[in-house]
Amino acid sequence: MIEPDALNEHGLDAGYAQLATAFNTEDTNAERRAARDTYAHRRAR
Repeated sequence: MIEPDALNEHGLDAGYAQLATAFNTEDTNAERRAARDTYAHRRAR
């Protein structure tokens, strides 16, 4: 029998993998860089 904790662990790993794939696209990287640059520029004033 598979332990419930093992199922939860697998579910978390699978969910994290999906989130990481969506979060680490070239478009989202560009958006984060643009937002970071805007924030840094505002702080420099």
